[in-house]
Amino acid sequence: MKISNNEASNLEKVLKIELDEEDINPYIIKGYNKVKNRVKIPGFRPGKAPINVVEQVVGKEGMINEVMDELAFEMSDRAIEKEGLDVSGTPRIELESIYPFVFTAKIPLQPIVDLGSYKNIKINKKTVRVLKKDVDEKIDQMRKQIASWEPVNRKVKAGDLITADIEASVDDSKIMDEKGAVFIVDHNTSLPFEGFTEKLVGLKSGQTNKFSTKVSKDHPNSEIAGKEADFTVSLSEIKQQALPELNDEFATSLPNGEYESLEDLVAKTKDQIKNEMDLANENEHRESVINKLTEGAKVELPELLVEREIENIISRRNEMIERMKITKEDYFKFTAKTEQQMDEEAKVDAEERLKRSWALTKLGELEDVQVTDDEIEAQLNLYKEQSKNSKQKIKNRDIDRIKISIKESVLLSKSVDKILEIATTKSVGSKKKPKAETKKVVAKKKPKNVKSTKS
Repeated sequence: MKISNNEASNLEKVLKIELDEEDINPYIIKGYNKVKNRVKIPGFRPGKAPINVVEQVVGKEGMINEVMDELAFEMSDRAIEKEGLDVSGTPRIELESIYPFVFTAKIPLQPIVDLGSYKNIKINKKTVRVLKKDVDEKIDQMRKQIASWEPVNRKVKAGDLITADIEASVDDSKIMDEKGAVFIVDHNTSLPFEGFTEKLVGLKSGQTNKFSTKVSKDHPNSEIAGKEADFTVSLSEIKQQALPELNDEFATSLPNGEYESLEDLVAKTKDQIKNEMDLANENEHRESVINKLTEGAKVELPELLVEREIENIISRRNEMIERMKITKEDYFKFTAKTEQQMDEEAKVDAEERLKRSWALTKLGELEDVQVTDDEIEAQLNLYKEQSKNSKQKIKNRDIDRIKISIKESVLLSKSVDKILEIATTKSVGSKKKPKAETKKVVAKKKPKNVKSTKS
């Protein structure tokens, strides 16, 4: 193996690698074993032709081509090890020739990270408490979930369930024609258009009513955005929600039979809200501390590392669009953004994710955060169990890569724990205990764990 080392920058290296016969012969044999069963050679049964005969048909290039990726990446790993490079991600390979096998590997080195005065980060957790109105609102939601709808003979009010025939047009062009549409008059929704539900309030059943509302300027359909939409609505039925009485019978009738009485329902609902608030408070504090660490850090990232993260973000976006079974054009219309705008956002997102990840990695290094073999094995066994349940096979050659990924993930998690410890530890010499800020925290979904975003 011949290696030419070209320094692209202090964050990246470019290696030109030329393999000799000794390097490439094992891969020619691997390529032969892959291609021999597909090649039809007179006088030989499939898979029985010797390597020299198969070579005459497909050439050494053909056999190498069968194992191209494996060959290039394994040889680049060997070259990286020979050069003693401390890499931060997967190289980008560019092939120059197959035989002789010559290629270049652009290699991202470790980012340059300065965390500044991270030990001075001090952020206290907020104190949370459950208010009576929080419990009342939660129980009202439960009542609405099992409430029945009863017909009424009056004008439409907000919250009613109506049945109607609806026609709409813009510039004499029909944009909506629904018969027997059933929906709740909810002023918090902008469907089908903003201000539509407000126009329904006060209307009577059995009558045909006409009104207009303006389509929002940021509507996905640019042809009607900002224009007047003319509606014809024929109401056929109005229903109101009949809430169950708030008593023991209501509490015991709730799904799963979880509550023994109204008193039990109130107590358990309060506990549930408190747990949600505590979790939201923990997550908010956690994010505040990590954001403070990231804001105070100076991180220089290899260009290739950023490019790879952008590719990952765009790839996940495209996968989501496929799962939604819509076209890219429709997706971008729905988001009211162009593909270029979303790609630019992906770049900003990629840089922020990488800065966050590498700031935590640097913290782990400075604070001597360690990941034990037992921790890695425990997570690996869990991963294997999950793969077994999802009927995914783990190849032996992937185990080392999975272990590296697990180690990075555990390291980041423990680094988060460390910065949280630093942020909540009382400074030496401080006399007054900081007063905890009291704030009602709205329960949120638990954010995803911080994971390594290294390629």
